[in-house]
Amino acid sequence: MTKVVRLMLQQRVAFLKEQWASGHFTDQSQFGTAIQNAKAIGNCEMCDEILTLDFQQLEGVMSDE
Repeated sequence: MTKVVRLMLQQRVAFLKEQWASGHFTDQSQFGTAIQNAKAIGNCEMCDEILTLDFQQLEGVMSDE
């Protein structure tokens, strides 16, 4: 399951990068474009943060629960 989730997150980051390169986060206004880009960047950052978790971090969360 963990490998599948990692693969899905990696694919999501690649998809968002492709979408950005194709201009999908461009709006009619500069503000709209900034908002769309900020959302995409936040998505990528969240995926990257999850992908860089190590065993000790996950174990710490599990022991807190």
